[in-house]
Amino acid sequence: TRVWIDERPDDSKLVDLPSTCPVCDSPVVLPEGEALARCTGGLICPAQQTEALIHFVSRRAMDIDGLGERWLISFFEQGLIKTVADIYQLHKHQDEMITFEKLGEKSVQNIIEAVDASKKTTLARFIYALGIRGVGEGTAQNFAQQFGDLDSLMSADMDALIATPDVGTITAELTYEFFRAPHNVEVIEKLRAAGVHWDTVEQVASDGLPLDGQTWVITGALASMARDEAKAKLQALGAKVVGSVSAKTTALLAGEKAGSKLTKAEKLGVKVVGEDKFLAMLEES
Repeated sequence: TRVWIDERPDDSKLVDLPSTCPVCDSPVVLPEGEALARCTGGLICPAQQTEALIHFVSRRAMDIDGLGERWLISFFEQGLIKTVADIYQLHKHQDEMITFEKLGEKSVQNIIEAVDASKKTTLARFIYALGIRGVGEGTAQNFAQQFGDLDSLMSADMDALIATPDVGTITAELTYEFFRAPHNVEVIEKLRAAGVHWDTVEQVASDGLPLDGQTWVITGALASMARDEAKAKLQALGAKVVGSVSAKTTALLAGEKAGSKLTKAEKLGVKVVGEDKFLAMLEES
């Protein structure tokens, strides 16, 4: 938020932002008004390919235990996997995998079993795992609740995407473009063909629900449940759950170690609901 000029060493040098990606040599762009410079290589950039793989298997995404960054990069470099869909074809390469240093038969079997177990997931996790720029866990959950199934989300137009709670124009555009890139559609089709599946999300009309028309924010750690579960419960009662506190916020659900969001809520006079009161509200509803 601030540059401390007086703390800067005398021998400091100006940062020379590269004009091309140091990995794939594609042009680097720094969009006006943004702070991050990005490689434009996309799927031809090995660095972006491996990061997409690492994100896909992460705990909050497909949660493929045992298939860590080291092995993903090794498998990628050796040509065993190129896209996230190839992860579900690793069972065809067990003999090759066993030859990797420190990766014995038992470890390979554990990886194959973890990959197989991950096929049963949730729509929200799957959307998040795809790595759509601007779509975090919360937005993925909102998309899942709004559209109910993947096909509806993939075919949604800009108006439908923007109508999703907490989704702005930029995120809607990035999502719209993602699902119209032939390569992305091909990878998704391969994942589904490999057996990746989820239950259809039950969509409940908010009209008449106890929290219909209300906007809630969650902060801090809850003792009785994960924040994702609390969010799902609030949405089931008709509330819109967003990530930041504003004057339009109806209530803040505050758990332990609530930080700046609690401070802002108190400053704006937003109602603060503790976990005990929240649980009582759920019981009553």
